[in-house]
Amino acid sequence: MFRDMQCPKCFNVIETHSCKFCGIKDVFHSDERIVKQEVYNGYFVSTVHTVIDHDMTGEGSLWFETMVFKGEKVSSDTVYVKRCQYPDEAVLQHEEAKMIIDKGLNHE
Repeated sequence: MFRDMQCPKCFNVIETHSCKFCGIKDVFHSDERIVKQEVYNGYFVSTVHTVIDHDMTGEGSLWFETMVFKGEKVSSDTVYVKRCQYPDEAVLQHEEAKMIIDKGLNHE
């Protein structure tokens, strides 16, 4: 099944790993994907544009993903994942992940 891909810079739908609209050569390895990444209270919080639509329900595209990992970098030890559709939601979702850490993840 083919899922839509979107450029993380100009948000146009794309068919290959490069964007003919804004010129990004490899959308999967572009810094444009990063909304925000930081170490927070012993966890790595990462919010990125996923490039591939992660919606499996048909209810609306999910282009952004926030993940929280134990430690100070990306690892296989994921403790939280949430996805959303819009850039402004992604920023709020990142801050929400930090509040969730404050409410209990950092007390494990």
